[in-house]
Amino acid sequence: MSTTARRAGADRFHESESRDAHLLARSVLEASPDTLRSLLRAMPADSAGERPVEDEWSGLEVMRHLLGVEELLRQRVEAIVTGNGGPIARLDIPQQPTQPSLPVALAAWCDRRQQNLAWLAGLDLEQRQRTGVLPQLGPISADEQVCEWAYHDLEHLRQLMAVLEHRLHPGMGPFRAVYPRPFEGEESPKP
Repeated sequence: MSTTARRAGADRFHESESRDAHLLARSVLEASPDTLRSLLRAMPADSAGERPVEDEWSGLEVMRHLLGVEELLRQRVEAIVTGNGGPIARLDIPQQPTQPSLPVALAAWCDRRQQNLAWLAGLDLEQRQRTGVLPQLGPISADEQVCEWAYHDLEHLRQLMAVLEHRLHPGMGPFRAVYPRPFEGEESPKP
């Protein structure tokens, strides 16, 4: 097999892998609102603002973070898609004028996510393959940023599940010996 044929095969594989990753990322982004609603609905309302341990976020803090990051990640993908392939200006998480309650933050995030999903659906392959340069990481494509966006969702969903596990653990009686208590002695997802 010639080098050119091998390279063409590798390019097709990379395109297929990229397309599969994009579809998976979109599926995760679409599923996250329902998953987040379910996890937060399970969280006792009187403890949504309580941290499970000192250096971990509460459910409310996670939700407020997700609300701010939702805007930042959309702006970053837009900067890549509309940019010239050069550096992407540092974007900071937008500060909320007030600290919304859990139901208000969740509703605002879900609304924004639906808008973002509709916008992402309108991007074609050429736009998704455009790149920009993040000073701290180097070149990234719009597709790569969308995959990171989905991964970020999963990290915080995992964090919320650990908050719930932490609350359930004391009530498991002898089963406590089978499961480690989240946030105690084992690496946990960090904000």
